[in-house]
Amino acid sequence: MNTRNPLFLFLLNTVVILCLGGESAWSQGALEPTKPHGTDGKVIAVGLEKMIHEIAKRNSSAINDYLQTQISKERIKGEEGIFEPVAQASFSRQKNHVPNSTEDIISRGMLRSDYFEDADEINVGFNGLIPSGANWDLKFMDRQRSSSVIEDYRNYRYEYSNNIKLSLTQPILKGFGQDITKAKIELAKIQKEVDDSKFNQKMMELVGVTVQYYWKLYGAQKIRQSWENSLGIAESVMKDIALRVREGKIAKTEWLEAQSSIGIRRSELYNAESKVVEAQNQLFTLLNVSVSDNKDVRFLVQDDPLGNYSEILDGGDYIKMALENWPEYKIAKKNVDKEKVQLNYTENQMLPQLDLIGTVALNSLDENRRESLREVVTDKFVSWSVGVKLSRPLLDNARARSDRSMARLRTRQAELEIQALEKGLSNSVYSKVDALKSLQAQWKEYEKGLGVRAQLLDIERIKLKTGRIGLKDLLNQEEEYVGYQRKALNCLVNYKLAEAMLDIASGSILKKYNVDEKAIQFTDQVLAGELEKIFR
Repeated sequence: MNTRNPLFLFLLNTVVILCLGGESAWSQGALEPTKPHGTDGKVIAVGLEKMIHEIAKRNSSAINDYLQTQISKERIKGEEGIFEPVAQASFSRQKNHVPNSTEDIISRGMLRSDYFEDADEINVGFNGLIPSGANWDLKFMDRQRSSSVIEDYRNYRYEYSNNIKLSLTQPILKGFGQDITKAKIELAKIQKEVDDSKFNQKMMELVGVTVQYYWKLYGAQKIRQSWENSLGIAESVMKDIALRVREGKIAKTEWLEAQSSIGIRRSELYNAESKVVEAQNQLFTLLNVSVSDNKDVRFLVQDDPLGNYSEILDGGDYIKMALENWPEYKIAKKNVDKEKVQLNYTENQMLPQLDLIGTVALNSLDENRRESLREVVTDKFVSWSVGVKLSRPLLDNARARSDRSMARLRTRQAELEIQALEKGLSNSVYSKVDALKSLQAQWKEYEKGLGVRAQLLDIERIKLKTGRIGLKDLLNQEEEYVGYQRKALNCLVNYKLAEAMLDIASGSILKKYNVDEKAIQFTDQVLAGELEKIFR
């Protein structure tokens, strides 16, 4: 019979479809994956989005970057602490007993040969800084004093004096204004935004790597499944070949060739299994779990990439999204802001130090402490002073001038960097779009080719059962199919990776997989024996 006859091929294909329940070997493998070879432990089916979410909150590198954002948050609080008032208190006791010189006797109006004075003094106050740059100091002083002069000229032993004094030093040129006073606070806030963007970028890259390893595991499991099927068929017909050899219907060399083919398939299966383990261990590493603690666990890829294609937008749309969301671009813009703040500060440091200095004080004195305290809050005895203080380097202020020049150069560097980044981003996005379109087209063709080749392989298996071809011919066909399948799955991994890289460049990958890094509760919980629970 002519096997190339179209009618014969149609009838044979109909028989294959009926025998296989209307599904090809490829589509069956995609929908109903078999249990991993050589696994007696737990098989856990995992979807890509769930895997991404678990890795996002458990990955050690992500946790480290998250902690850095918290450090930056605390740094802001620390810098804002410069406006926190400082309380101060002191107590001193003084005893003074000295001989009187002639001048002392005249000045003190007393004939004693000695002079004594005892004093206890308490000072309580607050000082701080206000946004204009002024330093303020508010103090209250309470003093109890006795002396030989008081004993000689007064009818009481102690004098009580009190004082409330407010001092203010306000810079007028250098150091004046909120922009200068809050410069370190502003730099800390900018650094917090930079660290947030770095964390966001780390999360995006982590998702991209997870996507790559997930589909690598998918490809490795498919290749392993193909070799399992091939080995199963080869082993199932070995008894028939052995019987035919004993009956003399075929040469012994065919039996030897079949044995060799089975050995090759077993070797390929072991190799395929090692690829599966390697890809799975990479996911374990991203999950921050120990392989030894989960050696009885096998992941089974649940998602099906067949017929699942994302829409590819125009390059301009991706560039617009990237300029709004891409962390590296945000970091570059924040670097410009940081350098401008530093430039503004160094420009101010070029000015002379001109300070307005003022003090005002309320005073009291009485033989009774209570009366002295009551009197100090009145304006009966008021002292005040006001003045200015000027200082500047004697020559050309070389240090401040050098700092300003460096700040200008760094600002220019940051501006040039962002311009170069915009151009590079545009070129990179267009290249990624072209690469994704090409890989998507390749994968579509590979997917069609896999379907056709799977049907042809099913036909060859029917031929083997009906005795129209030998085992060697079928095994050759299977080797060709697996080789084609390996190329197709490599294309799939590259396609999914290119898709992830474009999503990262446009800053949309976290939204695509519903990852909200602000909502993630990071954990370093040990997951030995818990993987089945979290992927339930």
